[in-house]
Amino acid sequence: MKIFNKYKIDSTAFLYWVVSAVILVFFAWQYIGHDLYWDEIMSLHYFTFKDLGDTLFSDNYRPNNHIFFNLCNNVFRQGLGLENWYASLDKIWMLRLCQIPIALLTLWGMFALGKRFFNKETAILTSVLLISTLPFLNFITQLRGYNFTLLFVVGILYFSFLYIAERKNISLLISAICLYLLLYTIPSNAYFAIPFVLFWGMYWVYAFVQERSKQSDLQHPTLSNALFKMLMAYVVVALCVYWTYLPFLDRIVSDQFISRTANSRFYIWTDFFPRIVQHFVSARYLVLLLSLVGLYFFIRTKSNKQERFYWLILLFVFVGSFATPFLRNDLPQERYLLFGLPLFVLLLAVPLGSLLRQLKQPSSSILLFVVYVYCMLTLGWQYQSVQSQLVNNVEKEKRVVGLYANFYQSPNFRPSDIVDFIQTQALDTDIPLLMMPYELDMIAAAQYLKTTDMDIYLPKRIKNTEKGNEMILLYINPKAPQYLKKHIAYPIEVDQYRGKSKMSILLDYMNHQQASTQYYLLSSFGKRLERLYTQHYKMGYELDKLTNDQNDFQLYLLTKRLPLVNNEKNTQ
Repeated sequence: MKIFNKYKIDSTAFLYWVVSAVILVFFAWQYIGHDLYWDEIMSLHYFTFKDLGDTLFSDNYRPNNHIFFNLCNNVFRQGLGLENWYASLDKIWMLRLCQIPIALLTLWGMFALGKRFFNKETAILTSVLLISTLPFLNFITQLRGYNFTLLFVVGILYFSFLYIAERKNISLLISAICLYLLLYTIPSNAYFAIPFVLFWGMYWVYAFVQERSKQSDLQHPTLSNALFKMLMAYVVVALCVYWTYLPFLDRIVSDQFISRTANSRFYIWTDFFPRIVQHFVSARYLVLLLSLVGLYFFIRTKSNKQERFYWLILLFVFVGSFATPFLRNDLPQERYLLFGLPLFVLLLAVPLGSLLRQLKQPSSSILLFVVYVYCMLTLGWQYQSVQSQLVNNVEKEKRVVGLYANFYQSPNFRPSDIVDFIQTQALDTDIPLLMMPYELDMIAAAQYLKTTDMDIYLPKRIKNTEKGNEMILLYINPKAPQYLKKHIAYPIEVDQYRGKSKMSILLDYMNHQQASTQYYLLSSFGKRLERLYTQHYKMGYELDKLTNDQNDFQLYLLTKRLPLVNNEKNTQ
């Protein structure tokens, strides 16, 4: 327990942390069984379920592959006995489970940081504010590098502050290691590293000038020397990071998700920054108001000089992390700025803790308890509200990805249900399957389908098949259950729709002058076909080639949970 060497461990504060940890585990458990989505599949399939050498040096997909996280995940999956990628898809919960201790360590680090450099009240508030921030809970079980990002940011802050306070080289070493791992996990974490190192560089200049002007005969100015040593350590980190990414540095710089530019020059400040702050606030406006009140006392209290210095660092780095993409005119994804969450939590918790210390007992304890309960109630309301929104979005095939709401965290995002559907319908595995692109997550659907014995084809990858003259066209429609009572699948002659819509033009391609060929359509499917044609999926062209080679080609169109339609059923 040396981490609390400035204060004794307070049983009440520790109890608050334990309650927060229990809530973290409870909410994490809601995501344990979720199916994988596109980004997770790319990390796992292309890097984690590979040899360690491929994990570290493979450049076969994208360089921004969360290398250090994938390396650790590779070790985890080997230790869990997960060897085959497709055979492990129904056991991914084991890897998600490994993320919970990392999130708990982040929560503990925030508590320790508040306790060591501020006060007991701040320590309690950091845990409650972090655990009630929905973007934090959204990423703690995600199989990407964002969980590690939060942990390493907390480690950097704690040990860099500790080094300034105690001047111990071990603290500087740990801080430098955390900074390297932060950048090795996700290159875009440079948005944090740049203002962080810049602050210490500016502070070194200030300390150097102050010490030389006041004590010109001082040969060993302690603070400036310590800061210079810190800067040199971070320069070594920068060189190591450069060497690490050198084999594919050009691809990192030119990656489409990093090199995007904003339409408006001030987009970062007028739109992006307010949106991120709103996500971090997570509807806890009472906490924001109390923190603003507490900021008045925090600034005026003379005994808070060292705490104000730490708070100033947090503010500089948080705002500076947006200044970097602004200067580059970048258009970053929201999740790239998730590293700012620990900074933001402390920016709120420190002045709010100062407000609590202005109150006498028992008023201070009562207000703290009220804030805690308010945050938990707000969290529950946020979670239920977002889940309802996500269910509605998935049913409308609306793709939402961000910090606050993500389509793949909806309870009705279940690409694995496709496999269950095929197996329950006992479809003939000798008939190849042509999968219509799933707007929400085609990659996830395709990977789960490949766990079956069927031949899987995507529209842009159609090849001539050797397993007969039939294919099953699977259309995965999240809204299908709503339509089953109103619509039935029935056979139609293509010529009946000739010339009536864009859908009929597409069907003409598929038919290729064979009016007797029957197609099985769900009536709610027509709009989707029209959209596919409009968006130039080349569906018609490639099916046309297929029907040229196979004159008796017959197509089955299925929708999720709809029984297999055949000639006998529809002629009765």
